[in-house]
Amino acid sequence: MNALVAAVVIALAQVETPNGVPAHPGPAGETGPWQLTPSVRIDRGREIRGRGERVTDEAIATEQVLWLMRQHRANAGEPNMFMVAVAWNCGLTTVLESRVPVSSYQFAGRVMNLVEKQKETQ
Repeated sequence: MNALVAAVVIALAQVETPNGVPAHPGPAGETGPWQLTPSVRIDRGREIRGRGERVTDEAIATEQVLWLMRQHRANAGEPNMFMVAVAWNCGLTTVLESRVPVSSYQFAGRVMNLVEKQKETQ
């Protein structure tokens, strides 16, 4: 995993859980610091276990970011982390169909601002 992916994973948790305390489960069953849905937990957890690695929320979040990057590359060309953050928020299909709500762009902007702050402190 590269440093940019790691920084995005950290920033996603900071935006999803701004006060450090995970919110109540979301309408789609999202839980934890990354607000992971049950389907993401199952799908990415299976991939991680298949490699013989320990399944944690951070590992699932990282695997989801990598999966979004692969899917974006396969369907729409080379991904950038801003669009990965958009897809994290509203779903890959919504991005690929160009139906992204403004709130998802705002979410991604907050994520990328935090990534830039992380770079400045390193």
